[in-house]
Amino acid sequence: LSALIYDEVNISFSGQTPESGTNGVIMNAIPKSGGNVFHGSLLANGSAPSLQGSNENDRLRARGAADTDSLKTLYDINGAIGGPIKRDRLWFYYTSRYFKNEYYMAGQYFAVDPAAFVRTPDLTRQAFAGTWTADNNIRLTWAPTTKQKVSGWYAYQRKDDAHWLQQILFMSPEAAQLVKWP
Repeated sequence: LSALIYDEVNISFSGQTPESGTNGVIMNAIPKSGGNVFHGSLLANGSAPSLQGSNENDRLRARGAADTDSLKTLYDINGAIGGPIKRDRLWFYYTSRYFKNEYYMAGQYFAVDPAAFVRTPDLTRQAFAGTWTADNNIRLTWAPTTKQKVSGWYAYQRKDDAHWLQQILFMSPEAAQLVKWP
């Protein structure tokens, strides 16, 4: 979910109240609901392969570990805006997040010719896996009286896993499934 959708998050690890049905972690998340003034925020972060450390050394390279740098793409962009539709009566709050994380697979490469009888790896095209996620949320809050509020929320989320199961089954990237999770 979008990091900017909540106004407050409380987490209790012990000392639960009598009305809790079970022991364990209890989370109370209070969503943002807009307000009488327009507000917005933006959260963006990421990294690049040049910022990644490596433990590769001559001994590991002598044993065949020549492609251990794993980061390909990593970023997270999250924006939010909220405000009044009708002052003191109806407010909106909208968030949108796009997250991408791709990483190279050590020792795996695309084929020079995927249709060839004998597979020859293309050492210039290292295999990769990863995921991207889109998360869009809108919340409308209506105050029929000064002491009551009614909220409605709609979320659209989608996640794509490029070359899903490739990292577990150690299969050729051409054979790996591209899975879309709407």
